[in-house]
Amino acid sequence: MVLNRIGAVEVNCSGRKISLPYTTGWVDYQAGDLPGDLLKRASQLLHLYDSAAKESFAATLYPH
Repeated sequence: MVLNRIGAVEVNCSGRKISLPYTTGWVDYQAGDLPGDLLKRASQLLHLYDSAAKESFAATLYPH
């Protein structure tokens, strides 16, 4: 819920409004996790989400 409240991130650059896309997610702590373990799992999941989003976008541009 908190991340949904952030909404779209927009900045003004030289008089132009630019939308900055971003991905959010989370991972759960697993017994024995070190901080690096959490960050690695989170990074892997965000990479998967990003790849899936790019594939979905490409599919809308170039449907079969």
